[in-house]
Amino acid sequence: MAVVAEHKKTVADFMALGEGPPYAQLIDGEIIMAPSPFRNHQQLVLNLILVIGNHLESGADPGKLFVAPFDVHLSEHNVLCPDLCFFSGERLELLSERGAEGAPDLVIEVLSPSTARRDRKVKREIYARYGAKELWLVSPDTETIEVFDFFTKRDEPVMVLENGTHPAITTKLLPGLEIPLGRIFRR
Repeated sequence: MAVVAEHKKTVADFMALGEGPPYAQLIDGEIIMAPSPFRNHQQLVLNLILVIGNHLESGADPGKLFVAPFDVHLSEHNVLCPDLCFFSGERLELLSERGAEGAPDLVIEVLSPSTARRDRKVKREIYARYGAKELWLVSPDTETIEVFDFFTKRDEPVMVLENGTHPAITTKLLPGLEIPLGRIFRR
């Protein structure tokens, strides 16, 4: 019996969906639909937006912060929608009318039970492959942040910060930014 290969979806197929809701991502040629994130997930995203946004508003960096839904076009078969992403002043040329045409400097994914496995494996690998510099995987359940520096290690976090044990998170991508973990995990 002959096996018929399934057609990988492309950016054209993805764009034919039209603007959401519902929202989707194109991951390795598969269109993935997802419900809206739960309240705790949304609260953590909001906490991060407020702190990072205030830092950027202070004029500390000419970069731009975006929040989902925001499409990051990485290849013909990969259009990801990170919870938050930061493009430094050096990468602003990647921004387009439809989102971004290349990897952000910093990607932040808040883990949900339905997305954690995909965020930890497939999406992490895609972000690394297409040139993201850093990824934070934020876990509401364990109140931890796994930090991946893709120039140092692609497959393992360079650090895991735990609320109550570690005071704050910083990144060389946003000099002067120091976020108390208690501020991120405030509900």
